[in-house]
Amino acid sequence: MDIRLHFNSFWGGFDKENNVWVWLLRQNNNVVLDDTNPNLVITMGGPTKPFPNVYTIYYSNEPYLPNPCNFADHYLSNFFIENENHTRFPSYYMYVYEFIRSGLIKDLSFFYSNNRVIPTKTSFCSFVSRSLMGKRGEFFKKLNKYKHVETNLPPYNDFNIPFDNTSFTSSRPKIDFIKKYKFNLSFENNYRGNYPCFPNAQLNNGYLLDMGGLISEKLVEPFISGTIPIYWGSNMVSDEFNSSSFLNYYDFKNEDELIEKIIELDNNDSLYNTYFKESITKTDNLNLDYMVNLMENAIKKMR
Repeated sequence: MDIRLHFNSFWGGFDKENNVWVWLLRQNNNVVLDDTNPNLVITMGGPTKPFPNVYTIYYSNEPYLPNPCNFADHYLSNFFIENENHTRFPSYYMYVYEFIRSGLIKDLSFFYSNNRVIPTKTSFCSFVSRSLMGKRGEFFKKLNKYKHVETNLPPYNDFNIPFDNTSFTSSRPKIDFIKKYKFNLSFENNYRGNYPCFPNAQLNNGYLLDMGGLISEKLVEPFISGTIPIYWGSNMVSDEFNSSSFLNYYDFKNEDELIEKIIELDNNDSLYNTYFKESITKTDNLNLDYMVNLMENAIKKMR
């Protein structure tokens, strides 16, 4: 199919020519960018279509989805929602594409390898964030009582990682930096405050109790760095990622038990190294055909 594609309301620095959606759509279609006469629009804006009569896909990479979903023709989000006009498209896909394009990994087979390289480790654990709010801040303080978790945040300021508004340039220095650590604290940001959320979200004083399926770059960046993620976010993470390759918060009875496991691995290199002998995923979720089919499902009503 010939697709004339327009991106609307994306972040500053977004590369319209080189991104995961163009990559996947071009596997089966002829795709050109067209900002004046498109037949397909992918937007992060709303609540109206930027081109009223053009097939429009709404994309959300935040813990938010319009409710009801009634202004676009199809919706892509992180969430598990029963709706024929919705496709779950995890936000970490954006980063996986960039990892391949930049040469950090050769292809998607990286996530299925059971013999990954283990970089030399000189430090215990890192935590890269914009704040200590929410569940991640609470766990950081708890783990920090065992051994100092190095972070860019005040009052510690152990290092500096540049942030910007693009999908990957802020990720690359993080990946290059955290590879020296055994672990990376990889909690999703569960603070929403008064911001709108996804349907059926459960909150307590403005904090999400679960991310509803959202899995961001916070999990995949440590894998690319060759460090073990300590993850909290989606309680269904083990449906997509192999819990034997990372420390899954949901596999433990409580936080004390999780910290005991971290301490055990910190003091046993042989046991630590077994996590790199496990594939990151054992499902099809990071298979190219599977990802292409997600986009084909999103545009099937265009045909």
